[in-house]
Amino acid sequence: MSSLLDVVKELVEAAGVKDAFETAEKFHLRLEQEPYEPLVIESWPASPSYMGEKRHISVAHYAERDGESLADPDILMTNSGYPIEIQQLLGYTRVLSIGANGKTYVNTRAKLDLDDFMALWAENIRSQGWLEVAAKWKIMAEKLYCQAARFASKKAAGEAYLPIQALIFDERNNCDLSAYRIKLNEGWHVIVLGEQPADAINQRIELLLTKGVLVNLRAIRPDAFLFLLNRRAEANKIAPWVELHRETPEE
Repeated sequence: MSSLLDVVKELVEAAGVKDAFETAEKFHLRLEQEPYEPLVIESWPASPSYMGEKRHISVAHYAERDGESLADPDILMTNSGYPIEIQQLLGYTRVLSIGANGKTYVNTRAKLDLDDFMALWAENIRSQGWLEVAAKWKIMAEKLYCQAARFASKKAAGEAYLPIQALIFDERNNCDLSAYRIKLNEGWHVIVLGEQPADAINQRIELLLTKGVLVNLRAIRPDAFLFLLNRRAEANKIAPWVELHRETPEE
C-alpha cells in the first residue's frame, strides 16, 4: 500500500513540478477533475520544525461553500511523511506539538488514526485517476505561452507592462493572455502567460519585452511560473477581464 507522501511525490513528478515542490518558498499545485473537489498540494520550509524536518507538506480537497473556499480534509505532514495535523469540517486533530520546554510531543492515538486515514486517502487518490490529471496538467503547462523579461526597476518594467496590458485589453476578443509585473528576488519582471497568440500580437509583445532582458521563466523560476499559472486559473473563474494591483515599493 502506498503512503500519502509516495502518492504526492508521484503527482508532482507527473505534473513536472518536482523541483519547485522540493525547493520553492511557497509551492502550490491545484488539480481539478469532475466530480471530485479540487486536489491541492502545497509545501514550504518547515517552521517550526518538530522532528528536524526541512519542509512541511499540505494535501487537501477544497470545496466552495457560500462563496468561501474550505478545505476538507487538509492534512499537514513533514517531508518524511510523518503526520502533523488534520483539519476537517467536523473537527481538528493535532499529532505533533511543541511544549513550553521546547520538546516535541506526539499524540500516539491520533497518529495511529491519521496513519490509517492517510493510507486510505492515498489509495483513493490513485484509484480516482489523479495521476492522469497531473500528467495532463503538465502537458497544458508546457504548451502554455510564456514570455518574460527582467528590468532594472519598477518604472522600467512599467514601460513594457502598461503597453502590454493595453494591448491585451484591446485584443481581448482575439487572444487569451494575462500580464503581470512582479518583483522576484532577481529583480522586477514583466510576464505574459496564456494561449499562443497570433503572430502579430506575439511580435508586439516580444518587441515591448526587449526593453528589458528576456528570460526563460520556466527554467530560472519554476516556482514563480507555477504561482502565476495558478493565479491566472483563479482569475479566469472570476471574469473574462480581471485587474488586481498591489502597491510594491521600488526597493
